[in-house]
Amino acid sequence: MFLKTLRQVVIAAACLACPAVAVAASKGGQFSLVAEASGPVSKLTLDVQLRPAPADLGKSFSLYIVALVGNQPVSLTPAGAVLGVVSPFRTAPVQNERLRIIDGLDLSGLACTQLYAGYGSDLADMLASASWSLVYTVPEASSAAPCQQPSLAPVSGLGMVEGYVYSKGGQLLLSDSATPPAGASVVAGAQVSAGGSSGSSDASGAFLLRGLAPGGVTLAASANGFNPVSASLTVFGDTLIRRSSPAVSRATALESVNAAIKQLGLSNGALVLGPSNPLPSGTQIAALLAETGQTPFIYSPSGPQWFFFADPTPEQRFSHPVSYYFVDANSGAFTARVARSRPLINRVVSYENLGPIVRSEQLARLPADVTSVKAASVQQAFAGAPQDGQLMAASSIVCDPAGEPITYALLVKGFPEDEMQVDIDRIKKNLPALTGSSNIQITEMAFDHSSDQSDPAAQLTAAAQKLYAKMRACDTFFVYIDSHGEEPVTEKVGLPIGEGGGYKVVQIQHGNVQLATKPSSSYTNGKVLFQPEQLALQDMPACRFIGIVDSCYSGAWIPIITKVLTPKTGLDATFLTSTDDKSKSVAWGSWDPRGPTGGVFTTALINALNDGKTAAPAASDPPELSGSASGQAFIKARNLDNVSTLTVTKTNCITGACQKPQFWVRPKLAGETCGPVKTACVYPATPVQVAAAFTNGSGSCGANSSFNDSFTIRAADGKVSLTESNGSSFGGTVDSACVFTATRGSSETMAGTLQASGGASGKYSYTNAAGCKTTWDFSFSPK
Repeated sequence: MFLKTLRQVVIAAACLACPAVAVAASKGGQFSLVAEASGPVSKLTLDVQLRPAPADLGKSFSLYIVALVGNQPVSLTPAGAVLGVVSPFRTAPVQNERLRIIDGLDLSGLACTQLYAGYGSDLADMLASASWSLVYTVPEASSAAPCQQPSLAPVSGLGMVEGYVYSKGGQLLLSDSATPPAGASVVAGAQVSAGGSSGSSDASGAFLLRGLAPGGVTLAASANGFNPVSASLTVFGDTLIRRSSPAVSRATALESVNAAIKQLGLSNGALVLGPSNPLPSGTQIAALLAETGQTPFIYSPSGPQWFFFADPTPEQRFSHPVSYYFVDANSGAFTARVARSRPLINRVVSYENLGPIVRSEQLARLPADVTSVKAASVQQAFAGAPQDGQLMAASSIVCDPAGEPITYALLVKGFPEDEMQVDIDRIKKNLPALTGSSNIQITEMAFDHSSDQSDPAAQLTAAAQKLYAKMRACDTFFVYIDSHGEEPVTEKVGLPIGEGGGYKVVQIQHGNVQLATKPSSSYTNGKVLFQPEQLALQDMPACRFIGIVDSCYSGAWIPIITKVLTPKTGLDATFLTSTDDKSKSVAWGSWDPRGPTGGVFTTALINALNDGKTAAPAASDPPELSGSASGQAFIKARNLDNVSTLTVTKTNCITGACQKPQFWVRPKLAGETCGPVKTACVYPATPVQVAAAFTNGSGSCGANSSFNDSFTIRAADGKVSLTESNGSSFGGTVDSACVFTATRGSSETMAGTLQASGGASGKYSYTNAAGCKTTWDFSFSPK
């Protein structure tokens, strides 16, 4: 039951009968342990700087140094390494001190091993008070796969800054060294502050600031009789930062990064961002949005390293290729990692809302065609513009009971980014032109990484269902989703052809958008996928539907939406996507002067609805992408209730990235009246693995009354297959009510009902060679 944190692993290995220990923070966050490594891994020396909580100074505690090799603890003790138990390194009064815990050892065969340190009156006290932390990770060999082991350190999300205040020649100095520079003196009682945290230096000149939010801060120190001093720092969550002057400067490290970008042949270079100080040892770097099915890599420097995030196409929404570059701050050694999203630094999302970051000291390089950064005050507004176009005419359906038709608008912002909020605001202001309605009820949903949310996809489904409960046939359902997208996967699936046997191969395409959520402690991605089926449009009572998705690969939604909505009698529907299922979407950031802030597709659509008549932009703004003004709009929209006037330009490219908007229209046909959806069985498009329980066996064959098994279910185009764990399959048909019959040979039959969740239930019968028949109830639950 103890699996995910160091305290849980250690207790499980050392004392299987010990009770669970709750996480507390009585000392956690008030002490620091920082390791400094020197020498090669084959002859490593490791020193740990211990700074106890103020209340613990001078008290006797046991100090623990534990290496985690896989899930096996190895304790460092005065007698040597002890395997499988947790023993103290020493027991003595704790103080601010530097301890050498490894001296010239060969750890080259222990890549990715993590080293933890902590103290307490005993093991239980250390764990309960959270007085321990990860201090070092043995680096991977250059030929080895990246370390996959997740961090097991406690997480608060806040950082610390420590250092020393000295004076020399009447000027204050900030240092990371406990030894004053030549000719310098200790300054006690100096006032030190950073990012809303403040403190003072002690008798040794030392200070420690706690509770700092991740991001750029100014570290400032002042004292009577001296001129104040300040320095820029970048704080990371759950990390202690020390102001330092490493052997390899940031400018020198950036030269290596620029050389790597040049070697890649990127003619426009890249947007390069990086902290103003090196990453400390033990910091964990991972990709936020690793592709589905991929194990996210985790990189943890064994010593201080400069970090740079390089995005060659920052105007493209994710996912798309980016690079993470690491330069050793002592040796200059260079390491590169390839990812498809922005990074997580100690589980805190970094470089997401780029405007403030690009305008800070973390900017290292702009793309070649960007010579300046857009001012933060620049706005591209569409307020007050005359609306000459309409995406849909007003509803002509009479409400029963009598009343005015209502448009229910569901506006979804998938990630906490400025450009997405600009898009949402534009859509909101232009809803009358988009829907042909003035009676509009708006539901907004915004997802981020800041708190533990219940499944965002489930939240969005629930929000749609809540609106369906209020809708009438005369109403309109409007959905706008602005987010990132994941490249769809096309899978070949074999489905049985009738009772005569044989299989046909069909293509199942999985199209989805991403919704932000909090990354887990094991570095699972900070997003969930939202499939078009999860809108449950088959349950929508309204007879008018308008959907717009602005994300990469959003065209993958169209075939699924088409399949669900085409059979609905009397439906009047329009569905637009910012691109096709193979291309990315472009969005200009609030910092980027190459275009108006927001998604290019949404900007062009709204501007076209207004026939190019936008509010006057600021003088520093570039020309708007508009239909009548520049001819560059993707969509030329005017009186779009007439479908033939909707023109989608499918060949336009922005900065080399082709964006190909798509649309699908299902007009209400002559003589149709709005009725219930008559559609195919709604079942997950991807194969579903299920746990199978067979119970209540009955018959005269003496068969088992119950047993368990597992299957993989595939259902599409009226066909169903159920593949058993041994590889053999049942095959058959499924109707629009999800009722199916499937056989295996002539002796076995399954008949039942598929469930939208992926499960199933029904009856299974088996007739043996002697003609004896047995029947079981079955229930399948998705794994």
